[in-house]
Amino acid sequence: MLVDALSLVRDARSPKDAFSARLKNASTIREKLVREKTRLARMQDIAGVRIVMFDNDRVRQDALVERISTLLEPIADLVTVKDRRAEPPHGYRACHVLLSTKSGSVEVQIRTELQHRWAECFERFAEILGRGNRYGQPPSHVVSMEIEGAEVSPNEIVSQLKQLSDSIAEAEVTRKLDYSDVAEELKPFEALLKSFQRPTVLASDLRSELHEWRLIRYDRQEGTHELIRELEAEDSVVVQWLELERQHDLDDRYENVVLFGRPEDIIRTHSRYFSRRAGPAPD
Repeated sequence: MLVDALSLVRDARSPKDAFSARLKNASTIREKLVREKTRLARMQDIAGVRIVMFDNDRVRQDALVERISTLLEPIADLVTVKDRRAEPPHGYRACHVLLSTKSGSVEVQIRTELQHRWAECFERFAEILGRGNRYGQPPSHVVSMEIEGAEVSPNEIVSQLKQLSDSIAEAEVTRKLDYSDVAEELKPFEALLKSFQRPTVLASDLRSELHEWRLIRYDRQEGTHELIRELEAEDSVVVQWLELERQHDLDDRYENVVLFGRPEDIIRTHSRYFSRRAGPAPD
């Protein structure tokens, strides 16, 4: 089911759009079960697909959502769409298509270029300020930060990013704001992140273009990753993933991640796994 869904979704998007997929690991699954007070059988994104559009065209985003939903219907028991743009949880905006079958569920995230840059920025700040920050909890780590020479508190960072999310939405919906102006507003936050994080991998370090399945182990404390294997077959990489999950089942420090896609797309869609914190890591 997963391989069929990957093939259909990849063919639906523009070749200019970045495309990748990943499997959640045991610790992130446990976090979501506790956070959302749900059951494993009801989780929609144990396997997730992400499309990052090359532009910020809401009309094309809507059309892509409709096309993917239509393509997935023949292999699904149920296809539903969650539009997280009108009422964004904690500032996060995107469209999610949920594919449900008796054998499992897959969530497809479709983001515009600016929606994705904002989401990656917010996610990476959560690695510094505390992971609960992504779900509305106050920052749990006090960190000294400056934006364009002015000192800002963690709460101010979160508040300003949420306001920026609203500006991105206004630009995409009304087109009264210039995309380039909104993108400029993101740059100080991205520059601040660079002062905390340094790149540790390039797309070329992911080696083969022939092997689309990759298994990495991400160290949340150090903010580093280790490339375990690159494989052609889904079954082979999942077997090794399950073995790593057994080894680190109760250790939330490590996140064992199965990623699918071209190296450059993986780097673009899941950049947080490939940046290293220069400052102290959160607990």
